[in-house]
Amino acid sequence: MGRYVGDLDNAAIAGRFDDLLEYRQGLSNFPSQLTGNRSADGVTALLEVNGRTYRGHNGWARRSGVSPDEIRTRHAQAGFKPNANTPFHAKGHVFDQALQAGESGGVARLFVDSTFCKAGCQWPFNGVENMARALGFERVEVFIRLPNGHIVSGLLL
Repeated sequence: MGRYVGDLDNAAIAGRFDDLLEYRQGLSNFPSQLTGNRSADGVTALLEVNGRTYRGHNGWARRSGVSPDEIRTRHAQAGFKPNANTPFHAKGHVFDQALQAGESGGVARLFVDSTFCKAGCQWPFNGVENMARALGFERVEVFIRLPNGHIVSGLLL
């Protein structure tokens, strides 16, 4: 990820991460603060596309009672081809919501309060990129908050 920041200024970017913190604090049985330990903190994500916002967290399927098979079937029908992990992560949660809402095309912004995991979201698996392509997004502007509080950004697609 480089220094690309699109058309958002620093205050707007920080505001999206404030929104994520508020979302995190509203979840039951989920860490309300970030310590920098990804495993202990969990991960939250926010996706903006076509004027709508979707918020998600890892472990969402287990918490919502949706069966993994139902999610895998829905994703396969939509052309999602991520690995077995990505659909159940925070990024998968927001893309699943966008899929169910009928989103297609346009430019999306993805905000994540942790680095992408190596288990499925980074190269060579590219789970997030795969879901974005399946929804026909032209590009995805990605903003990631690092454990030290710095925000990095880049383009996906």
